Amino acid sequence: MPKILVLLVTYLFCINANSQKIDFDRFIVETEFAKLPKQYTDPANRTYTLKSNLETALQMNTRELIHIYGFKETEKNGQLDIEIKAGSMTRGTAQTGSRLVENKDKNGKVTSKYTVYYVSTINPVGSGWLTVYGPKTEDPKKAAKKERKKKR
Repeated sequence: MPKILVLLVTYLFCINANSQKIDFDRFIVETEFAKLPKQYTDPANRTYTLKSNLETALQMNTRELIHIYGFKETEKNGQLDIEIKAGSMTRGTAQTGSRLVENKDKNGKVTSKYTVYYVSTINPVGSGWLTVYGPKTEDPKKAAKKERKKKR
């Protein structure tokens, strides 16, 4: 009996030693692309203000997680107002997958390959919104009407 116990403990230790480390982050919500307003913004004035309304289970430091390249964050009066709302989220069914990543040199020759494995959820339930409000500009037709009224 002790031999079987020692063998079982050794077996479990070997399995644990050879396993791969997995880092699960419970609250990843990823938005890769968001439509920015069409109005032109001068590069010197490209700023945004962030407002978040998250449920208590999702509380996190959103200021460190939101990045809009080419824009700087300000506390007040940004050219863009970004509003994030997230309701309760529940887990869905897990689905595993993999993709092959190839690194190429300047000539297009493959120098190395590796496989990235991932787990994603198929049907999570929840609600979330990302709204981007642009700079407040006046409608050109209304501005022209105001000019005509001033001239009278």
